Amino acid sequence: MVNAQSEPAGSRVSEALMMLEMEQRDVLLALHYGRLTVAEVATQFDISPALVSRRALAALRSLRRLLDQGAQAPERL
Repeated sequence: MVNAQSEPAGSRVSEALMMLEMEQRDVLLALHYGRLTVAEVATQFDISPALVSRRALAALRSLRRLLDQGAQAPERL
């Protein structure tokens, strides 16, 4: 197993992103990588701007927790 300290940061972030709930990951990617506004993401996913904000906040909190833990995912089938 590779030590989380020796992995490139981008690899650790990518791994942690894949561990997020799909709804959280989609919102976060649209906001940060797609550079969409909250209103644009809300329209794209047909949800309220408040829900976009809640999902983004939950995603960021989960990412921090996962990265702090070293993003050691259980084996996926």
